[in-house]
Amino acid sequence: MKLPILNKFFPVNNAMAELYGGWLEGPYFKINFREKTRKENLINANLFLQENGFDIKVTAGDFNNENSCEVDSLSFHFNVLGPDCLLLIYEQPLISQPMDSLIELFRLFRDERDWKQFHTPKNLAMALSSEAGELLDLMLWDRDKNPDTEKLSNEMADVFVYLLLLSKELNIDLLKSVVEKFKKNNEKYPVSKSKGTAKKYNEL
Repeated sequence: MKLPILNKFFPVNNAMAELYGGWLEGPYFKINFREKTRKENLINANLFLQENGFDIKVTAGDFNNENSCEVDSLSFHFNVLGPDCLLLIYEQPLISQPMDSLIELFRLFRDERDWKQFHTPKNLAMALSSEAGELLDLMLWDRDKNPDTEKLSNEMADVFVYLLLLSKELNIDLLKSVVEKFKKNNEKYPVSKSKGTAKKYNEL
């Protein structure tokens, strides 16, 4: 299976596949430019950014007599890998990348098998409910006291996959939704009123 597309982020090609798979020092993508002069390296870096959807142009003046500068999520470093060599580092936002990559993996798996025709929002919601029921069945009759963690893991994965696919079909940013829901819950359930009680917010 081919690697997920990175959409607006750096493309995964043969040279960068290792970085994408291992993240190296963290959620960073790196590329370097090794021409003879800073000017040539800056030109090549700007061309690379333009080709990959970044509406950014970096000039020599951005460095302000320093060997590095920061622009949005990008950082540029001269003389780290050699004289006038330019190292470009892009910090992948963790708030979106993991979910996007997982969804893309599931989508590729689905499309290779021509299953998209079955993945209407209604069908995905019903499948999600069905898998949640199978998860619950593993807890029935006090089985939760001695859980089969392997089976539970499989059912939880199924629930998660269908939830992500449903969010994809409905164009819902699930991570953003979780963050917004957390903010709302934080307002509904202040610690001063809700600590130690299971009452609903309108009963506090």
